[in-house]
Amino acid sequence: MEQLPESLVTRFAVAARDVLWFKDKVLRAFARAGVPPSVLRDLEGRREEPTIKLAQSAVDLLEQMGPEGSETLQRLISQVADWNDYSHLKPEKRAVARASQVELKQTIKGYANKAEYVAEREREQQREREARLKVSALDHTKLRGFRESFDLAFIEPNLQVRGNLLEALLNAIFDYYCPRNRGAFRRTGEQVDGDFVFDNHHFFCEIRWRAQKATAADVSVLRDRAMAGFGGDVKALFISFNGFTQECLDSLSQRAAAERVILMDGVDLRSVLNGDLAFEILLDEKQAYAVREQRAFVSAREIFLARASRR
Repeated sequence: MEQLPESLVTRFAVAARDVLWFKDKVLRAFARAGVPPSVLRDLEGRREEPTIKLAQSAVDLLEQMGPEGSETLQRLISQVADWNDYSHLKPEKRAVARASQVELKQTIKGYANKAEYVAEREREQQREREARLKVSALDHTKLRGFRESFDLAFIEPNLQVRGNLLEALLNAIFDYYCPRNRGAFRRTGEQVDGDFVFDNHHFFCEIRWRAQKATAADVSVLRDRAMAGFGGDVKALFISFNGFTQECLDSLSQRAAAERVILMDGVDLRSVLNGDLAFEILLDEKQAYAVREQRAFVSAREIFLARASRR
């Protein structure tokens, strides 16, 4: 049996929740639509699941039954779309129910011409794919604002305030250069200053501005958080404005095969702000050196000179 598109299944499941609301009413409505007793027994055993998940399970089970299940599923979806008794709902929920039905009906109408429906979904996904790869439009005012914000943070005497200013500035820079930036976040017992996506990898970021250079122990905390990321495909960007100790660089080079940390210092960041190298270009160059030469840190200055010599 041909499966319904996920967009239609989701609209149906959401509408079933918003319109029917109570589990008993959901199951009775399913029974009136002709859902077989075997399916109803299965759904009854999943009563503790959220209604949306329950409705999705009903679709899956009916689709496995062939043409008979397909006919029942059509009746069930139509029944939810045309339901007009909202007496069991609180007044504020009735508008939500009607809106869900409108969206469901629009999706059903679009699906009537299956070939065009699929084609439009493909076009929509293509637009999303292209949007994920687009760079932001050049904005001289915003870039100048980054430089001004950096200068203000640089002279801020209060360390806590300065740290907050820098975290906000770096996340604004990530927003500009890496549109898939999700910002700082906190989990139990830890804080990550930034989380952005570059080259299809999530990057956890730590921003450090201390008089002392960052040590291997400092960097290892962020590395361990990245390594513990779900799926093991998270990288790390450690920004230390006053650089890194030689012990830190040696430690990262010694375990290059398992390393996932990219290092930046204050000179690197200033090179980005001055327009010498765009942030994502600098990050890409640093990754290339890490892969080819197993070097934990290559300065923006060295990268810039190497690029100039190749021209």
